[in-house]
Amino acid sequence: MFNQLFKKKEKAFHFNDMFNTYYQQGKDYFHKNDFEYAVHYLDQAYALTLSLEDLDVSEEKIENCSQMLLQLEKEETLIMKTIENIKEMAEHLTYDQRSLWNLLTLCRLEVIFKEVAHIPECQLFTRVPDLIDLLYQIITGEKEYDESDETDFLDELYELSDSQTFYNPHTTFTFSFLEKPIQLLDFIGGDVLTSLELFIDQETNYTEINDFSNDFVVSALGILKSYYLRTQNHNINEISQIQNELTRIKNDYELIKNIPDEETFILKMNTYRQMNIFE
Repeated sequence: MFNQLFKKKEKAFHFNDMFNTYYQQGKDYFHKNDFEYAVHYLDQAYALTLSLEDLDVSEEKIENCSQMLLQLEKEETLIMKTIENIKEMAEHLTYDQRSLWNLLTLCRLEVIFKEVAHIPECQLFTRVPDLIDLLYQIITGEKEYDESDETDFLDELYELSDSQTFYNPHTTFTFSFLEKPIQLLDFIGGDVLTSLELFIDQETNYTEINDFSNDFVVSALGILKSYYLRTQNHNINEISQIQNELTRIKNDYELIKNIPDEETFILKMNTYRQMNIFE
């Protein structure tokens, strides 16, 4: 019993320490006007406070973290600038077109999710290939949504997003060509799990088009941004993988806006489903 209590305290301290480290790093970058790194670390610090109930950190630091993030929303960081561009472009799309735009991003992440699924606590992502097929059928009207198709995927997704597994920097996966592993924490950069949950919910429950979110479109970009900010010191805007993803976002919009035929769209989906965004 005492050993279990000790382990719980040890874990809590570990995440408290993580918060303080990320908070201080984010604060330092904020005051240096290095906003990309400031957002990176402050996002991770603040996310810990939202998800881990036993976190024991200063309320003042949490409030300061929140205020700095609010100020950073006004800066032209990569993700914020891209989200604003996406919102402007989405105004010219119908509900179904916006849904297909999200779906193409999910197709580009299939290889990533299938690799993540090898982590024992992340086996829910083995269902992503079937989920892509189901969402396509729902969006195109080929199938009515039945809750029995994905009864607990959203619940498991929500549970993972609030788990110590997700926030542990040792929860990693990799590909042979990468020098350093990808942390599950890198998913925070594109708010991947939350925006995926919202995307699925929008397709399975009616949402007013004015409330429709295309934030999932930046998910792949966010993972890349977080990974390269963490693992190298170059300007992230000059990294080819990030430039390639920005181009794909724009090209997907042009494709969907011009209403492609089914064969063309499925070909694009299948190309993406075999793609690794890190290559």
